[in-house]
Amino acid sequence: LGFAYPARDAPRRQALGLDETEAEVEDETLRLCGAPGTRLPHHWLHAVPRGKEGGPEERPKADPAEPVSSLDLLHAASGGGEILPPESVSPAAFTLFVDAEDAGYWGGGAAMLLRSSGGSERDAPPPMLRVVAVATSAVEELSAAAAPGALLVQDPGGWRSKLAASPACAVLVRPDGHVAWRGESAEEGVASAQDAADRLEQVMRAELRR
Repeated sequence: LGFAYPARDAPRRQALGLDETEAEVEDETLRLCGAPGTRLPHHWLHAVPRGKEGGPEERPKADPAEPVSSLDLLHAASGGGEILPPESVSPAAFTLFVDAEDAGYWGGGAAMLLRSSGGSERDAPPPMLRVVAVATSAVEELSAAAAPGALLVQDPGGWRSKLAASPACAVLVRPDGHVAWRGESAEEGVASAQDAADRLEQVMRAELRR
């Protein structure tokens, strides 16, 4: 599944042709750290339905959302913040993970990009981008405008550290589960949602030309 374990035991080292002093070569692409070229790591998240006003829907504490793997989100669709059948989004769609608090403007920029491409029109082709907004704080603290149109998920803990990502970081994942690009707002010169939309459009055009 794209992950390897060190050959510390003698039989495995012998099978690999390594003596006791040789170090096993480790492919950097096997490190599941969210860096471009590596596979997106698995992490349990919780889908959060949105209410009528667009904000997180109140859910009784005794009825928690079912956990969903970050890898399964690569084949889900978002509509009103709920998981929909994969047919609602192109099977070749990329997935953009952003911070639900939108500290880096990426969520708003992605929404602008989808609107400009006709992603919200009834007869438009399935969009090539799905957006997953990860809430690391209590969802009750999010505003109704948080990452509009994105699939909203709650992180029980560890998502940012697993990806070594700040709140201002966006991570774009290819349909095959490999990280295509990641960007920090400051490094990308993003100071508004429009800046984020323009940068995401550049990245998507470059990726789709590959």
